[in-house]
Amino acid sequence: YDGSHENCGLHFHVSRNDFLVHTEDFLWRIVNKFHREFTILSSRKDLGKLERYAKFFPNSVNKFQQTNRYCAINLFPINTVEFRFPAGLNKMYEWVGFAEIFLGLVEWARKRNYSAKILNAFTFETLRNSIPEWNLSEARKLLTRVR
Repeated sequence: YDGSHENCGLHFHVSRNDFLVHTEDFLWRIVNKFHREFTILSSRKDLGKLERYAKFFPNSVNKFQQTNRYCAINLFPINTVEFRFPAGLNKMYEWVGFAEIFLGLVEWARKRNYSAKILNAFTFETLRNSIPEWNLSEARKLLTRVR
């Protein structure tokens, strides 16, 4: 994160080392299914920049729609998955909160048996209640933005 650059958001890279075959696809679908909630969570004030640098694909069921790195969840890096949608942040609790959210989301997705039917039944509230890391104090503060 470069706080002097007005276009730059906060990007989190999470290792793919423990990913199962379905993990990447499941993360793509979850992030894009809940684009409204993650947009609110991002705290981006300029949604045009969010669209340009961290685009969501709300109706996407195919991770291969990604044509460049400027997606809310970037699958192009070889060893990591990059979450690009948070705004540039200056408050430590927000940095820690997003780390808890993304690490919790990845760990949760890694342990799930993926199926489109299961995903279609999920609400954001179900997701929130399913990920233990989202109950950690800093993540909980951020998640209060999403009602």
